[in-house]
Amino acid sequence: MSLARSATSDLSGRNQGRAALNPKKHDELLEIASIDHIFQEMLADKATFFHNTQTALRGAAAITLVVGAATVPGLTQALPPAYQNPLLLAMIGFWFVLTFGKTVGFAVRNAWQAIAGTLIAVLNSLVMNAVFPGGAKLAAVNGYKPAIAWIDLAVVVFLVMYLNISNRARTFALFYLAMFMMHFMNPHSHATFSRSWTVDINGTGVSYLVVCLVGTSLAVLFTVIPWPRTATREVELEIKHIKLGVSTLMSQVVASYNGTPQSSTVRSKLARGFRAITEKLAEIQGRLDLMWWEGFDLGDRGKLRHLSAAFVVLLRELTDIVRALQLAAQSDVTQSDDLMDTLNPQIADLVQFAVEILEDCGAMVADGDINSEEHERMKNRVRDLMATMKRLTAAYTDKRSEAGLDPLDLDLLEEDFFMYNLAQMTQALARTRCWTLSTLICPETTGISSSEGTVRT
Repeated sequence: MSLARSATSDLSGRNQGRAALNPKKHDELLEIASIDHIFQEMLADKATFFHNTQTALRGAAAITLVVGAATVPGLTQALPPAYQNPLLLAMIGFWFVLTFGKTVGFAVRNAWQAIAGTLIAVLNSLVMNAVFPGGAKLAAVNGYKPAIAWIDLAVVVFLVMYLNISNRARTFALFYLAMFMMHFMNPHSHATFSRSWTVDINGTGVSYLVVCLVGTSLAVLFTVIPWPRTATREVELEIKHIKLGVSTLMSQVVASYNGTPQSSTVRSKLARGFRAITEKLAEIQGRLDLMWWEGFDLGDRGKLRHLSAAFVVLLRELTDIVRALQLAAQSDVTQSDDLMDTLNPQIADLVQFAVEILEDCGAMVADGDINSEEHERMKNRVRDLMATMKRLTAAYTDKRSEAGLDPLDLDLLEEDFFMYNLAQMTQALARTRCWTLSTLICPETTGISSSEGTVRT
């Protein structure tokens, strides 16, 4: 168990949660979180070094295999004549380098884009050589028309540039399209292509496509062996870290709202925490996209990806809300200390339920499923959260009235802003009650309804 998880666990119980609102306990939490932050940074650096080293070793092994196979006596002679060209064999390494990456999803995506781009050029070459077999060098026989070749080139280039395809696929399509058409329109070209709708395995276009298939397949293979490295696993680990970070920051920010002005050191620590989480959230979106290429959203893989994406959206929203809470909590105004001190136990309870809901969401994402028991438990958590927020809102309103404070008192702007964002946090977490296997979207409402009332925001 990490140190930050221990700090979060201190807030898991009601009594411990209330104690966390004590200034001394708050300082202890910040110190623990600070040490844990340094510890996690060290682990992250080591993990990054390990992953980069592993990627380099896999890539080196694959390139060595390609070069070694090309130098084995008699092996290249067993290949079809067109594939005995050392330059064409070297293209296998070229395709491998352009496709290989740290995860299976990354390699599969790159492989598909490279193959699709090359295939566009090969198909165009096949069509043109079926219409004018041999191209310009056999113009006297096939009735070759240069104008038609130029029109074909212009139209295909326009379509490749216009259509919504990836830049990688577009790059290879244009590259090979230009190369194949230059051979086709050159009367002195020695390149051979398929003719009359027959596929020539030794043809220039087909041979480049085969080499592309071999190189990209090799790249995917070396992300799977000796063990698979998946974007799914990376997303799972990143979500755990982000969830822990959001829970810790939420606990620290709310615990710091006790009437004691935050020091510059505390603000700096919190700012580093927000920056680290924001960077992680920015990185994880790309990995979520790569997860699609590892399962194509089929079966359990699809459920896991959609759950992970929904949880990331929730974490991103909570990060913004907790940042807003921090802006209110760092205020130096202390005129309403007595008013807010009486609300601290209820605020602690609210944070407890929020952290528990995040833990439950994390558990559902981890197993990639939402069973009836998990769904019912989530609904109960949300009901408790909303009831606590309702009581907190009522208590805050009553305390203001008892103190004879004006509803628009300028001295309570920070407190009002703090309460507003607690309500926004409640509303964001309450939407998880709609998470089921069939939908992850909760209808927007103007308030959070429960059997005990409605929290208006």
